[in-house]
Order: sequence, then C-alpha cells, then structure tokens
Amino acid sequence: MNPTLNARQKMMWSLFDFSEGRGLEIGPLHSAIVPRELAQVSYLDVFGRDKLVEHYAGPLVDVSLIPEIDYVLSDGDRVRSIPETIGEDRFDWVMASHVIEHVPDLVGWLQQIASIVSDGGKLVLAVPDRRYCFDHHRPATTIGQVLQAHDSGDTTPSVRAVYDSARSYAPASAAELWAGERPGYERREHPMSHALAQVEKARGGEYVDSHVWTFTPGSLVEQLVELRELGLSEWAIDVHRPTAPGQLEFHMVLRRLPRDREWTEDLLATEPHPLPDLPDWIADDRDLRVRLREQQEEIARLKSVLRRARSRKRRAQAAAEKARRREARAREQLQALRSSTRYRVGSVVAKPADLARRLRRG
Repeated sequence: MNPTLNARQKMMWSLFDFSEGRGLEIGPLHSAIVPRELAQVSYLDVFGRDKLVEHYAGPLVDVSLIPEIDYVLSDGDRVRSIPETIGEDRFDWVMASHVIEHVPDLVGWLQQIASIVSDGGKLVLAVPDRRYCFDHHRPATTIGQVLQAHDSGDTTPSVRAVYDSARSYAPASAAELWAGERPGYERREHPMSHALAQVEKARGGEYVDSHVWTFTPGSLVEQLVELRELGLSEWAIDVHRPTAPGQLEFHMVLRRLPRDREWTEDLLATEPHPLPDLPDWIADDRDLRVRLREQQEEIARLKSVLRRARSRKRRAQAAAEKARRREARAREQLQALRSSTRYRVGSVVAKPADLARRLRRG
C-alpha cells in the first residue's frame, strides 16, 4: 500500500484496490479517497470546484484541497442524472464516501451507478452511522420512504428530508455516543426559523444539501436486500464492515450483478447477503434496553454502596460524638476533683511521705 496515503485512505484501500481498472469517485470534496496520482480516477459532484470552494469556505474544510471536478451534475437549471452527465464513459468501480445519505432518490442513484459500471464492477461505500453522528436524534430510514422518493422522481432533497436534517442536526462526538450518552434536544444546533428557511429554499426548487437518509450497518443491509428482491436494485453485498467502536462510519463493497442473468426469486434466495437476525430498529431498541437495564443496575449498585457508606459514616460520627462526650465528662470530673478541699489537703500531706519513701529507696 502506498505510504503517502493517510490513515483513512489506507483503511478504505484495505477494502478495495482502487489501482485496478478505471474508477469514479463521487463527492471527493477536500479529502478524496483515491488521489489522481495513484489511480485512473475521475471526480463527480453536484457542483464544480469554484462553487464548492465558495460554499465550503471556512475553518472546517481546506478548500485548497478540493480537486477539479470532471463531471458536474448541476447545469445551472437542474441536477442531471449521472449517466446523462458522464455520457458514454464507463467504469470498473465507483467510490462514494458519505454520499449515499445525501442522494435525493436512493433507488434511482443505485440504478444510475449500475448503468455506468461493468458487470462485476464494485461500488465502495463509506456511510455515517446515524447512532454515532449528528443524526443521533433521527430514526432510521424506511423502505417506504425510499420508494416514495423514487416514485416522486426526486432530483433534489425533499421537504421532508430538508426539514428533518436541519431541525434534528445535533452535534455530538462519536466517543460520547458510543459511551451510551444520549444528548437531549438542547444539542440541536438550528432554531425552527433556520429549518423553515431551508424548507422554503427546497420548495422553490433549490438544491439544499441534506442527509436525506439515515442508516446503520444493519438497516442498510436490510434495505439493499429488500430493494434487490423488489427488482429495484442490481447490487449484491461483497464486503460488510460494521461501525468500529469509537467511530462514526461503516463500510461496504457492493458488486454489480450480471446484466444477462435473470434474477428469479430462487436465484435471489441463493445469492449471499448477511441479513441480521432482527430488523435493525428492533435490534437497536433491544440493545438500548439492554444498555439501559445495565445502567439502571449499575445505578442501583452504586446507590447501595453509597447508602452503606453513609450508614458507616453516621455510625462513625455517632461513636466520635460519644467519645467526645465521655472525654468532656472526664475532664469535668478531673477538674472538680482537683478543685476540692480534700484533694488540696491530701496533696500537702502526701508530699513529705513521698519524699521519705524516695530517701529510703536511695
């Protein structure tokens, strides 16, 4: 592996060797997974480099690293399809890092990519896990939503997607979310007015970049399998790498199914796909309940420890107070004794006798 690659690039290249064949990277922005000097790669994005630099100017994106875009989807009046944009060009692989969640029509996007890659060609995905990124307040995408967007022929993010993405945006680190912390609505970054302003732009036909879809590793597997069984997708799952602890994204490599093969129900059933044992949202809910029960048990244990410690402290304080009272009484009795006439007379008489005893011993 090339030593000039950074850690994230090396991780993605461990999934797939991008130096093989001709490829297309979608949405490279300032951190392309596949540098031009290491592979035969072209870049595609909604906007050209100048507009991307203008849009992302600020401290979060090093705009000097944004490459020239070979294929620009927006022609100024509308967002064109991928096949329409690239013409007759064809590819052996496509790389899409943090792209699939942005596409307005998921079904259409998968079909468009399937049309520009060779049989057996690969689609490599890096996808944010909604549980460990700023989408943690949002529920998972459903197949019904995906079908509705496809039936509507969405070419820009829908009002539903724009509102949900803007209103639910709640920054939180992957580390705290992995630790089981669940930040509340106070973490939401944008007020209602911002979300409604974004919606008005979407209603006016403007392309408002949003997280249209929210996934977990399990939910995307379920949906890719379901779409294929519905006859709406020509992709099989070759590699499925779940979100690593402490990280916010997961990875997949999809394989384009042969064009000349009739994918009957029997053949679909034999095509390997790692379906989870439970629907993703149930597994998530179950895991959350398990974590909640574990936390409740830990809280109960700690409360018990605290009660015992407080009880020991109260007993120690009571014993110390009792000892202080005994000491005070002893001091009072000693002072009273020393102040008595009998004590003073006895002391005078005792002194000669004590002296005589010392002399005899000497």
